[in-house]
Amino acid sequence: MDEVYTKALENARKELDALVQERAQLDQRISKLAKTIEGLASLSDDPDVSTETKTKLLDLELSEAMGLTQAIRHVIGASFFAMTPPEIRDALVEEGFDPAKYSNMLTVIHNTLLRLERQGEIHREQNLRGARGWALTRTQ
Repeated sequence: MDEVYTKALENARKELDALVQERAQLDQRISKLAKTIEGLASLSDDPDVSTETKTKLLDLELSEAMGLTQAIRHVIGASFFAMTPPEIRDALVEEGFDPAKYSNMLTVIHNTLLRLERQGEIHREQNLRGARGWALTRTQ
């Protein structure tokens, strides 16, 4: 019976990973299109489109921040070991996050980690190399 639950859990994790990756790709495409529209609107005689696009870009920035938080949860959860902020950054870049979007990506990651720690979702622990890193708080 445990095998059935283990297999279902494994399948659910795989599906979640695939959906998170698909969402990240869609978010990147949406961001590029919104910026294209903003640029074209500023060159045209349609100021309303520019205002509308700026509102959408603000909404997108907020959703990207939430997307980054979710991606950080995913990266930490997928690791067998506690991860340091630079390791998290590198894993996020491998997953397709553009570090150029942030003036200091490590600061954004660190602030997100502190917030997730306050919420009880992650905690600090020493990894095998002796460095202090972050791991998901697992509930039993």
